[in-house]
Amino acid sequence: MAVNMRDNNFNATVVIPTHNATWSLKNAITSALLQDVDGIEILVVGDGATAETQEIVMAFVQKSTNITFLDLPKSPNRGEYNRDVGVKSAQSENIFYLADDDLLLPNHVSNLLPLLRNNDLVQSLNGFIDSEGQLALYPTDLSQQDKVDWHMQERPRNCVSITGTAHKKSTYLRLDSGWEVPPQDVWPDLHLWRKFFNMAGFKGQTHAQMTTIQFPSHMRKQSSEKEFRIIYEKWLDLSLHEDAEAFLEKHVRDSLLRTVIDLYSKLE
Repeated sequence: MAVNMRDNNFNATVVIPTHNATWSLKNAITSALLQDVDGIEILVVGDGATAETQEIVMAFVQKSTNITFLDLPKSPNRGEYNRDVGVKSAQSENIFYLADDDLLLPNHVSNLLPLLRNNDLVQSLNGFIDSEGQLALYPTDLSQQDKVDWHMQERPRNCVSITGTAHKKSTYLRLDSGWEVPPQDVWPDLHLWRKFFNMAGFKGQTHAQMTTIQFPSHMRKQSSEKEFRIIYEKWLDLSLHEDAEAFLEKHVRDSLLRTVIDLYSKLE
């Protein structure tokens, strides 16, 4: 069932898959609402969403005409087939992704929109918050073929998270298949990105600026719920600060310096 779907002229669609992330979902949706460009559609794709999740989304739907809720039954694995329904239901050409426990900075969509004019798949500089509450990097450059090839090797490895990645709807529809349950030991997002990478004449680009704050599941498993909440609230406050871009850029520089020092210390 789709709630609040209207015939609007949207410039971009932010797709937010969700099942049961009630306390963080409202912050994810709010971060999408705060984008500094007009014409944003927010498409929340429910994958067997719990009653509490439905209630949170509907509260947003009642207040905003640019939020659509696809309240779909639970699909296999992590809801990949529902994500496919979501992308195909989007009312804009430009598809952006946001996990329900992550955050976007206000300039995220405006940073990546220009890159979509001439590229098939784009991303912001990628990174995540670790169990110590520090920013760690997942750096790559999708404009370089060797970095794309790195993702295609047999052993799964990935520097392209679902949050922070964008593509055209028309490009997605040219794939033989879109979101689907991946082969064993391959992450769902990597499985989809590889389809893009295999396109003839693939073009990609990674923006130099980080405009997302990500909390991956492996980080959460290393912390207690209380510890994680403390870390999350710190970064949520940063994302809402008027100087959020500058603050996050400083954390990126600090993370890069830590990485260089660690690598240097391992040299004999």
